[in-house]
Amino acid sequence: MKEKFIWAVSVLGGIQGKVNTVWNEILDPYHSKTRFYHDASHIHYLISLLNGIHLEKEEEALLIFAIFFHDLVLEPGRRDNEERSADLADKVLSQLGISVPHRDRIRSMILSTKDHDPGDDDLVALFCDLDLSILGVDPGTYLRYAQNVRKEYSLVPERIYRKERAKVIRSFLNRKRIFYSEYFRSLEGSARINLQEELDRIT
Repeated sequence: MKEKFIWAVSVLGGIQGKVNTVWNEILDPYHSKTRFYHDASHIHYLISLLNGIHLEKEEEALLIFAIFFHDLVLEPGRRDNEERSADLADKVLSQLGISVPHRDRIRSMILSTKDHDPGDDDLVALFCDLDLSILGVDPGTYLRYAQNVRKEYSLVPERIYRKERAKVIRSFLNRKRIFYSEYFRSLEGSARINLQEELDRIT
């Protein structure tokens, strides 16, 4: 993963030699014992998905940074995790010499994961779809995902967790579409089935 990160720094005109000074700050949170889904394997999986998508180099570099930073801060119960992750991304990328316009683009992608509404930005739409691609996997993998998310919220009482989780699921099911990019549109049907089955289990 580090090689991909260094490549992205190079593509966007940053300072490759400074990567080692910030690498642990980026990766350490993903190795926390309190993370069961939003961990290093999640980052690795999302980056691996980029291999099958035709992208311009700059687009891929922007997506790589958004992937690395979007879950950097994860404190269950807080409503500003995305903003704090975006702030940290801006700080670190500034140290790496990434330009303000590029940092602003990455920030918009990170903040989009608050409600996964990409607006009219195709690259943001692709990033949201990458992050939500877990919803359209096979039922067994989805079940493990749901169980791991629950573990991350282990301090939340079961009744409250089920209520809040159901709200999130219904918000996706009530959408006209979950996936916006052409590449991930084929996951729409399986995602809706997985979400409905989880909703049935917890309500």
